[in-house]
Amino acid sequence: MLRRAMAAETRPASRTAVGVALLRAIHQLRDGTPRILDDPVAAALVGPDAMARALAAPDAFQSEAMLALRAHVVLRSRFAENCAAAAAARGVRQLVVLGAGFDSFAYRQPRWAAGLRIYEVDHPESQRLKRERLAAASIAIPANVAHVPAELLRCGFASVGFLEPEEAERRYFGRRSDGLLAPPRVSIARALT
Repeated sequence: MLRRAMAAETRPASRTAVGVALLRAIHQLRDGTPRILDDPVAAALVGPDAMARALAAPDAFQSEAMLALRAHVVLRSRFAENCAAAAAARGVRQLVVLGAGFDSFAYRQPRWAAGLRIYEVDHPESQRLKRERLAAASIAIPANVAHVPAELLRCGFASVGFLEPEEAERRYFGRRSDGLLAPPRVSIARALT
């Protein structure tokens, strides 16, 4: 169902970007309060057609696998935003979001983030569609946000000592016997305590 809801709207942007935003939007509509993550921008980023398709099939997002994936997405965002808040409190003044996709933090930022310079780094087409959808929903780009176009899969991480994205992903997550990514070696429960 996730692919079908995104089908017509993902050509210029990453499927992952749209899918993650869709899961955050479904969290706003289907999960109880208090929410793990308040994200009133997610539905605008997904787009009205994909949201309508998703809402037309509510059971598709209630399977055990979809509940787990949605929990992962919103917990990851909540954890990252809590870490950003702690960093800002320590005096950090820049936030770089690599592979920003349709992340919405910069457009719903809390007061503590006003002093940050937020750099969203992602593929130019993903950024173009994101800005287009924000404009269609009359959501302004805050003055402290900058979009940095980059083709992250081809930007030469190894030449400056970083692992190429695929290698970094494999080392961090590991691989299961079926070739899929295994979960991180640190549990979310431990990370949140």
